[in-house]
Amino acid sequence: MKSHLRAETAREGRRFQGEIVPFRASREEMRDESAIAATLEDIEAEMAYCPPDGTLTPANTSQPHDGAAIVVVVSEDAWRKLGKPPALRLIASAAEGVEPDHEADAPIAAMNKLYGRLNGFDRASVQAIELSETSAAQAIAVMSTLGIDDGILNSDGGAIVRGHPMGASGAVLVVRLFTRLIRRNPERKTKRGAVTLGAIGGLGLAAMFETI
Repeated sequence: MKSHLRAETAREGRRFQGEIVPFRASREEMRDESAIAATLEDIEAEMAYCPPDGTLTPANTSQPHDGAAIVVVVSEDAWRKLGKPPALRLIASAAEGVEPDHEADAPIAAMNKLYGRLNGFDRASVQAIELSETSAAQAIAVMSTLGIDDGILNSDGGAIVRGHPMGASGAVLVVRLFTRLIRRNPERKTKRGAVTLGAIGGLGLAAMFETI
């Protein structure tokens, strides 16, 4: 429910402007059409995928969506030639696999490997994390296992609301992080952030960025 509320607040606050590109000159296309208001009654009314004891439903899992995103990666020399525009610098990345039947653990494994590569790194300095969660249960597990504060993860709602664009999720996460660290953070008070997701089959990916 919290993810739905955050996404609706972000939509009404026009936080996605500059991030969503309209195909035509329509104000409505500047919004994420899937970030619509939901109620507890709506969520409770959804049937479980595996009744009668199942807890996963269309309301608490990410659904297939259309979507695309572009992330431009350049060298520092190219960035300087472009006039040093606001950008994110990649600090480190990691990929880690888990057993296929434990693929929900993949983002946790990838984040732990990422932190391990940053010896002596202060986790508290990461104030923004974007996760392309497969379900609310996975998001809760990531926060609980890694000790992530609830306000840091998916502050504008996650994939439960906006869906899962197959093949584009990683780029979407980086674009979302760019909005949080650059577009909505002009004074750069929040300097570091991370993205993470799990792929089908048990592969986890994670990357950490800082503002420049």
